[in-house]
Amino acid sequence: TPPPTPPPTPPPTPPPCKPACHYSKGMCAALGLPAHLCSTVLALKFKQAKHVMEEYCESGVCGRESATTACSSESRYCARICSLFVGLGEDTAARCLVSCRGDFVAVGKVWDEYCYAGAC
Repeated sequence: TPPPTPPPTPPPTPPPCKPACHYSKGMCAALGLPAHLCSTVLALKFKQAKHVMEEYCESGVCGRESATTACSSESRYCARICSLFVGLGEDTAARCLVSCRGDFVAVGKVWDEYCYAGAC
């Protein structure tokens, strides 16, 4: 007699999504900005921040293996995310740029997680 047919394997469960505040907190830490100010700005402008992260997920960073022809440089991604902080005084946007360009790996880790899990 033939061996019993194994039951079908269920499809892999997608990773649990993370709330927007999870990414805001991670970005604020990576960008070296005051947590309260940064979190407030990102909460108000999460749609714009999400757009930058989605471009990063889809196009990648130029010079990396995963990059597409529509890729952007780390500098350009930093300029776009830090533009959300323009006009907040105390050179917040300028400090953001220095931190982002100096440690894009930290920013990229937050964004990589967004690419994998998404926001709910």
